[in-house]
Parts: sequence; structure tokens; C-alpha cells
Amino acid sequence: MGKNYYQDLELSRAASYEEIKNSYKKLVKKYHPDNNAGNPDAENKLKKINEAYSVLSNPIKKQQYDNEINSTENISYRDDNVADDIISGLFGNDIKRFNKKREEYLRFLDEIEPKFNKYGLNLNAARKNALNSTWSILDYDNFYTNKVKIERDLQRLEEFDKERKGYLKFLDNMEPEFNKHKKTIKKERECVLNISYYQALKLPTSYFLNRKYDIEKELRNLWKKFNEEQVFNKEREEYLKFLDEIELEFNKYNKTIKKEKENVLNSSYSSEIIPSTIFYYFYDKKEKIKSSLFELEKEVREERKKPEFMQKLYQCQEEVEKRGIDFQEYLAKRHTNKDVIPLESIEKILNSMALIDQINTNLFDFGITLEEFLQLRDKTLIEIKYSELVVINETINKYLVNAKMTGNFDINIINFEDSGRKVI
Repeated sequence: MGKNYYQDLELSRAASYEEIKNSYKKLVKKYHPDNNAGNPDAENKLKKINEAYSVLSNPIKKQQYDNEINSTENISYRDDNVADDIISGLFGNDIKRFNKKREEYLRFLDEIEPKFNKYGLNLNAARKNALNSTWSILDYDNFYTNKVKIERDLQRLEEFDKERKGYLKFLDNMEPEFNKHKKTIKKERECVLNISYYQALKLPTSYFLNRKYDIEKELRNLWKKFNEEQVFNKEREEYLKFLDEIELEFNKYNKTIKKEKENVLNSSYSSEIIPSTIFYYFYDKKEKIKSSLFELEKEVREERKKPEFMQKLYQCQEEVEKRGIDFQEYLAKRHTNKDVIPLESIEKILNSMALIDQINTNLFDFGITLEEFLQLRDKTLIEIKYSELVVINETINKYLVNAKMTGNFDINIINFEDSGRKVI
């Protein structure tokens, strides 16, 4: 035959199956490539060992090989009865042990299955596999391995059921905290309730622990954002008070910070504002407003050093007092005073005085003065604003044009209406 499988496995022909298996393991370890790097002889030897074991570990092939050595009749692979006799002769005790273990395993399945039924599961697949299994020397302890796995699965189901109940109770306790932030974890609860017990067997043991950590982290983030918003709102309120106080200073120069107020009122906390910089956020705004006021004061001071400025100031005072109005009282009505009034405001006052003269000229045809006209609205010249004078002038001019076209100058009452911005 040219091949001596017993010699390749370093055994005698009387060797038992256990001796064949043990010798095979020892030789594989000895000639394995990991232990014989760069040794081609070891690789060839390992091939012979594997081939010898594939024959001697198979009862039919082994018997055929033995018969060929003894020059006896060949064993036919098609003769099942002969094969059974060979197997029974060589491994009779092992087969009996296999059948006994299978019976014990089936009884175990019958006893433990009611516990699986509580979770809507059964062991039909395991029972079917056991009934269809046949003896093999290569998987001698499969029943024990399967039994351990089934017991472990049952233990995992019991643990999962307990862990899920604990997690759902945890969610019930956390729900009111989320509700404080107008949030809910209803979807999380539904997701957990929909996990089947079949899926549970595939989940890691830390599954609920990780989900619990995620829920706690989400709640911490909600509280963190809430606290940051509280700080932001508090700083915003203080900043608005500051704007109310400093606005009077801007009014002295005929300026306003109304737009800044509106922007602040419409602002809200966002992720763009880093929590640690909330204080600096409003502090920087305060400094910019203060800087704007300083620049405005500086500009006015520079203007007042020019001779033409003082000349216009005296001219403005003269025009106002010519109408019997105290200049300081007139400026006070506009939240400013003589010492800080800017050139822009002076020019506006001069324009107002000129407009008053123009209106008085137009009203002369009706035999009424602007002062008498304003008294109909319980106002005086000192209280009237430039914007109101413009409306009055435009309306009277329009009336005069219509009167000249119709030749009708008859008028009994002229009444200025602030809200409608028109003259009736």
C-alpha cells in the first residue's frame, strides 16, 4: 500500500480510539507550523499525520485499512450491515453511552421547557436536533454543551425580565423630571416594552445599565441648559436695567439706544453662547455702549471748541427766547441741556423755530395763531415736537391750496389729531 498510518501516528495496530486521538493531538502540536517556522519537513509530516488520523478515526475506513493490511476481503462501503457490525464491534460501549446521554438530554428538555414557555419560547428545535442526531466520536460531549447553553439562556431570560422591570420603574421615577423641561420619555418606555424575549437572548448583560446611563446623561444636559438659561436671563435683565439708566445720557445728545433694547429683548440663550462666557457676553455689550457714549461726549466736546458752534448756540437760544420760551426749560423737555447739546440738535431747534414762523404765516389768513391752534390739543410751543410741526405745516398748506382753488377760506375749528397725524 505504501502508507503506514499507524507508524505516522507512532502507534501499534492494537491502539484504541482514545490512544489514536491523544497521539494525534500530541503530534499536531509538535509539528505545527507555529512551532516549526521555515521547516518544510515539519509541514510534510503534519500532512501525513492528518491523513492518517482521517482514516484511523473513522471506524469504517479503519477497518478497511486493517483488512487491506491483512490481505483479507475488502469492506464494501455499500454494505450497511457489515459497517454496523464493525462499528458495534469497535465502539459498542461508546454508542450505548451516546444513546443514554441523549435520553437524559431529552428528559432534561421536557423538564425545563415549561420555564421557557413562560416567556413565549419553546425548545422544539433543540429536541428535533437531538432526535435526528447520530453517534459520532467527534462530538462526544455535545449534549452536555447544549444543556449548559440552555440553562444559561434560561438564566439570562430571568435576569432580563428582572432588569427590565427595574428599568421601567426607573423610567417612571425619571418621567416627572423630564416633564419639568417639557420633555417625555414615553417613546423610550415603549421601545423597552417591545423587546421580545428572543431578542433578549442576543442582548449584552450591560444593556439596561447603558440605557440608564444615557437617560441620566440626557437629564443632566437638560438641567445644565436650564441653569445656563437662568443665568442668561438674569444677566439680560441686569443689562436692560443698565440700558434704561444710560439711555437718559444718550437722550441729552438727541440719540437713542432703542434698537439695542429691542435686540436684547428678542434674544435668547443658545448653544452659540458658551456657558462660561455668559457674564462676559453682557459685560462686553455694556462696555461697547459706554464706549459709544464716551465717543459721543468726546465729539460734542470737540464741536464746542469751534467758534461757529458757539455762534449757532447763541443764535438758537435767541430764536427760542424770542417766542417767550425759556431756553433751559425748552431743552429739558427734550432731555438735554445747554452744556451738552450737540450741533445736530441745535440745527434741529433752529429748523423748528423757522417752521413755527412758516405755520404762523399760513394760519394768519384764518385769524388764528399756532399757539391758539395747539391749545385745542392742550399743548404749548414748548411741548410741540418737530415731527408734529411738519405734519401741521403739510396739512395746512394742502388746505390752503384747496381753499384758493375753491375760493372758500371760511373755517370755524382747526383741530390737530396726534394719533391720525392729520389736521381737521
